[in-house]
Amino acid sequence: MLLLLSITIIAQLAPTLLAQAPSGIVVDGDSSDWALPTPDQENTGVFDPDLKEFVWRDAANDDYGATDFGSYTYPDNAEYYTYPGQGGAPGGEADLVEFRFKYNQTHLMFLFKLNSLKSEYAVAVEVSIDTDGVNASGFDWQAQTNEVKFVEQYYPDIHVIVIHNTLIIMKRTSGWVDISDSTCKFAISTERKTIEVAFPISKVEDVNGNPVGKTWRFFVTAGCGAPFNDEWSDQTPDFVEVASTADENHPGGGTDDWPDPDVFDIMYNGTTEEQVSLFSANEVLFLGQDPKSYVELTFPKPPLNVELVEIQVGTTTVENDSAIEPNNDVMVVVRVLFEENESVAEQANVEMRVYEHGEYLKRIVEMVYDSVERTYSGTIPSDVFSPGEYYIIEISAEKGGHLGSLTLRLEVKGAPMPYETALLAVLGIVVVAVVVFVIYKARASKVK
Repeated sequence: MLLLLSITIIAQLAPTLLAQAPSGIVVDGDSSDWALPTPDQENTGVFDPDLKEFVWRDAANDDYGATDFGSYTYPDNAEYYTYPGQGGAPGGEADLVEFRFKYNQTHLMFLFKLNSLKSEYAVAVEVSIDTDGVNASGFDWQAQTNEVKFVEQYYPDIHVIVIHNTLIIMKRTSGWVDISDSTCKFAISTERKTIEVAFPISKVEDVNGNPVGKTWRFFVTAGCGAPFNDEWSDQTPDFVEVASTADENHPGGGTDDWPDPDVFDIMYNGTTEEQVSLFSANEVLFLGQDPKSYVELTFPKPPLNVELVEIQVGTTTVENDSAIEPNNDVMVVVRVLFEENESVAEQANVEMRVYEHGEYLKRIVEMVYDSVERTYSGTIPSDVFSPGEYYIIEISAEKGGHLGSLTLRLEVKGAPMPYETALLAVLGIVVVAVVVFVIYKARASKVK
C-alpha cells in the first residue's frame, strides 16, 4: 500500500566508497536502483511500507532563503557554482529537488538531489531526524553552524550531513561529535546532481535508530558548502556564512553576522510562499512549529510468519486440505517467526478459530507455547466436526504489535445428515422436551 504525502499544503570517488549496502542500493550517487518513482506533483512524498522506501519531490527554484533584501544569491565563484541559477543568478547547488530514505534490517540509506551541482565541494545538505518525539530529548540546533533551530517538542536525535565532500553523522548520546567511520559510505555525482549515504543501524540504534514500528520526523535543509568554511576552527567544514552582499567567498542577501539562517532551501510540505515566510534575515530559522516544515513517517512492524508444523488427527498425521476421519480430535502445531530475522516469537498470543463452511464460528481454541520445541499447539475436540462438512481454521498470532496468520482447511469424511433426517431429529428433541415439561408440571400439581 502506498502512502501519499501531498500539499494543499560523482564526482568520481575512490572505489572503496562505491559500496553496496545489503539492500541492493549501491552507494554511487545513482538513484536508478531506488525503486519508487518520483511523484508527479511538487512538494509531495510517497512512502511504500513494503519497499521500506520514501521519496519526496521538492519544488524546484525555491532556493530563496530569506527575502528581506530580495533573496539569497550564491557566491560569485565559477569554480563551485553554476550560472545561471534561480532568477538568473548563479547557483542551484542549494536548491533541493528530491529527498529519499530507505531502510532494511541492517542499514539506513539516504539520497539528496539538487537542481545544480558543479562541484562536490559545493554540497551542504543535512537531514535531522527526531526518532522518539520526546520533548527536548535531542539536539536543539542543526549541525555545522547553519543557524537552524528546532522547537523543543521535536529536537532531533540524529544528524546526517554531507558538506564540502565530507560525511558527518551525529547522534544525541554522543553530542556534537562525528560518529562516522569506514562502515559509513557516501558518494556524490555531479553528473546526476545527487548525494547518496548509507550507514549501519547499529551506529544509531541507542537513539531509536531502527525505524521499525516507530514514528520519525525528518527535517531537510540545503545551503552552500564552498569555499571551505571552518566556523569553529576544528578542521571540519561548516555551512558557508550568508553575507549582505555575495562575493567570491560568501552568498549574499543576508546580514554580515549572526543570526541570518545559512540555508537556501528546506523540505517543505506547503507552497513556496509559505516556505519563504518562515525565513528572516534577522532571526534564526525555527523548524517544527510549522508542521509543514517536516515530514512525519510511521514505519510498520514487520509481520509474523505462522508456519504449519503438523496436523494430527487422532494418531495420524495429515496434510493441510485433507479429508479426515470423523470422531477424532484434531491437534494443530505451528511455529511463529519474526519475518525480519526469522527468530522464534516466544510467548505470543496465538489462537485458532474454527469455521464450518468458512462462515459459522464453531470454536475458539487458545494455542499453548512449548518452550522446548518452540512451537504452539492446540486441540480441536471431535464434537466440533460433523461428517460430510468442511472447516476453515484461521490461526492468528500477535506479539508486541507484530501480527501474523495462517489458514487451514479440513474436510470430514462421510455423508452429511440429510435435511429430512435433521428435521426429524430436531422435532424429536422438541417432542422430548415437551413431554418432560408436561410430566414436570403434572408432578408439581400433585404436590400441591
